[in-house]
Amino acid sequence: MGITGASGSVYAKKLIETLAKDHMLHLVITKNGEEVFEYEIGKSFRRFVAELPYGHCHIEEIDNMFSILASGSSDLDGMLIVPCTMGTIGKINAGTSDNLLIRAADVMMKEGKPLVIVPRETPFSTLHLRNLHSLSSLGVKIVPPIPSFYDKPNTIDDLVGQSVGRIIKAMGVSNELYNRWSGGND
Repeated sequence: MGITGASGSVYAKKLIETLAKDHMLHLVITKNGEEVFEYEIGKSFRRFVAELPYGHCHIEEIDNMFSILASGSSDLDGMLIVPCTMGTIGKINAGTSDNLLIRAADVMMKEGKPLVIVPRETPFSTLHLRNLHSLSSLGVKIVPPIPSFYDKPNTIDDLVGQSVGRIIKAMGVSNELYNRWSGGND
């Protein structure tokens, strides 16, 4: 899982708390991602991970190109980038591989493994849309955290959980974080 400096650290936090219970997570975060996480969550990213009640997370250093994340021969199942800046999206689309997060995304695409990107910017410029379209045409799933209201959320946590549930589902992992539309039949 990659984390960048876009606003939306609450999504990354909820994803880690949910997925690390049953899955090993390799986490790579940008410097700005760490700063935004601490600003929005009120706790450093590294402290948050260290305090998780389960040990299924490993923080990878952003410049460590010897990491398992940089190799196509790894047995990783896929990658999430949550939240994802438009700058990161542009670099992934250009294939720059100038840090571990970008390289790991490149590896997922070249190996045909799931890559889910959660962009957090609005409005989208034409350039943003071109980059997103280009990545989508390569099989990358683009999942903006857009809430739905048919299940009548009561709290911000309800809205976050709903988006996180959809993000996890896009990776092919079943979960119970959001209610699926049932056609209005309760």
